[in-house]
Amino acid sequence: GRIRQLLHNLISNACEARPAPAKVRLQINAQVISESSRALIELLISDDGPGIDPAILERIFEPYVSTKPKGSGLGLAIVKRIIDEHGGQIRAERTESGGARFRIRLPV
Repeated sequence: GRIRQLLHNLISNACEARPAPAKVRLQINAQVISESSRALIELLISDDGPGIDPAILERIFEPYVSTKPKGSGLGLAIVKRIIDEHGGQIRAERTESGGARFRIRLPV
């Protein structure tokens, strides 16, 4: 249930980043990788939206950090907490085309 919540938060953020009626294109990739002789599942969640404001990229997972006019600014903080609870890592990136990408690694 917690993994479903983090996916919901990330997908909702991507959808809310686009002004209506524009549609968001999402891409979700999953693969098993090896890091320091342990198996991890890596999820890449990318969108073609406006991307992450570089001014907040380093603080994106802190509570109440947001560039959206509405919302609590807690969605990505909750995502980070869920990842931490599962012993994983998450990184936010800007894509080459300007969208956002979240790289999640969780132990298998």
